[in-house]
Amino acid sequence: MKQKLAIVIPALDEGTIIIANSRAVLTAAAASLPDWDTVLVVADNGSADDTAAQVKGLAATDARVRYEAVPQRGKGNAIAAGWRAVDADVYLFMDSDLATDLSALPAVVGAVAHEGYDVAVGSRYAPGAVVARDWLRRTASRGYRWVLASLVPITVQDAPCGFKAISRRVRDTLLPQIRHGGWFFDTELVVRAGVAGYRIKEIPVRWHEPPGRVSKVNIFSLSITYLKDVLRLRRQLRQDPPAAKG
Repeated sequence: MKQKLAIVIPALDEGTIIIANSRAVLTAAAASLPDWDTVLVVADNGSADDTAAQVKGLAATDARVRYEAVPQRGKGNAIAAGWRAVDADVYLFMDSDLATDLSALPAVVGAVAHEGYDVAVGSRYAPGAVVARDWLRRTASRGYRWVLASLVPITVQDAPCGFKAISRRVRDTLLPQIRHGGWFFDTELVVRAGVAGYRIKEIPVRWHEPPGRVSKVNIFSLSITYLKDVLRLRRQLRQDPPAAKG
């Protein structure tokens, strides 16, 4: 019997890219993970464009695709809702712009499915990673890493990278403990997983800024928000009882 992989793409007004990128993900999964039963969940986080209509149309012609409406705004809320919507052996999410090359898919899934890891993290800083991004975002990324490592216990180099896989056990036991429903969600996931003693593996990835892609994130306001989120998580970790691994 095939193992089941649930891939979630959180989407907000992604009508211009969602169909092409969804098909690219399905093609990559079929080619690199032929022994897996893959379902792609597009978690629509309140899009005002035609994202919903496009994904529903694709789902009507491809049984591997599922549309999930998530009215509560926030990337993390979308990912969590998508993961909860499907029964699977391994759960993965990736950003809708596919900035992380899909060649990392089998390594990330395999780390959880076959190597005994609970969480697998695509990493732009692990040896072997290839990254193309502008100097401002490189500088900001280094700053985020320093802030995070200085204030909370962290065992990975690239917590914010939008390409992560978890086991079903992590979904069931750790996901309910995560309090942030926005961009900080997956960073909190990795930090809490490390604190709880879950095994985490970093996978080097090829990562690029998608050409012509206009980010929805203001890097300066995000930096201030990120610092606040890290400080809030630090307080929560001090107050929370030790997490059970299940």
